[in-house]
Amino acid sequence: MLETLLQQYTILLEDLDETCQEATKNIPEIPCRKGCSDCCKQLFPLSFIEAFYINEGFKKLDRKTRRELERKAEKQKNLLKDLKLETLETFSNSLEDVAKARNDLTHTLQSTNTECPFLTQENICELYPYRNHDCRVHGVSFDKSTGGKTDAIKAEID
Repeated sequence: MLETLLQQYTILLEDLDETCQEATKNIPEIPCRKGCSDCCKQLFPLSFIEAFYINEGFKKLDRKTRRELERKAEKQKNLLKDLKLETLETFSNSLEDVAKARNDLTHTLQSTNTECPFLTQENICELYPYRNHDCRVHGVSFDKSTGGKTDAIKAEID
């Protein structure tokens, strides 16, 4: 059953990638490209299937690469612990509190140059084929030539 679920999820991701590729053909200056890591300093929630899929990709990396990524993740974990950040344990509070805690943590990640531990020094994602939904669609709605959202997204908002 798990194998079937992963196959279906892989097909979903392939469809998503095709849709994003098609959408970006009409965007003159999409900021997302190989080597771009703007979104890699943000928090994205992961579903169980996304976390499992990322882990499957992680297990396929060579041992040396896995060890390096684990060390990097551990350093970042310790850095965040040292900052004594409020955690997202505010789920018993209002949705606004959860959003504020998440935004505060994202701002701290960006201000301390803390990035996704899967990112190499060349700003290349070690697990790019296994990245989650939010990483795949992050920049599709942004057009640098207009200073913001694409016309299609603007029309949907208005």
